[in-house]
Amino acid sequence: MSIIGRARAAEAPKFIPAEISLFQEGDGYKFQNDQGHPYYVYDKDTPTKSNCTDKCLEKWSPVRARANAKPEAEWTLVDRGNGYLQWAYKGKPVYQSIELVMGQKLVVPEGWHELKP
Repeated sequence: MSIIGRARAAEAPKFIPAEISLFQEGDGYKFQNDQGHPYYVYDKDTPTKSNCTDKCLEKWSPVRARANAKPEAEWTLVDRGNGYLQWAYKGKPVYQSIELVMGQKLVVPEGWHELKP
């Protein structure tokens, strides 16, 4: 976990999975990967199921949890099948943009939102 800047401990989540980084942005915080790319959530998902499948997965990569990951605090796990566990925050499965990872410009489509605490 990376926390940049000074902030009161009460503002930052108490638990953050090893695969996720937290950065301070202005007066708040933002979840990002180690390359500085934000994570996203999808309006059509439910707390126990990702609805990003098939064509959706061509642009959005589920944030995979380690095999021994355990849910804690506001972070839970979504079973995508075949032993693939995806992190979810406050009941929303978490993704990263494949376009950003590939160095392309991202236009965030309707129904997708940056993940923030």
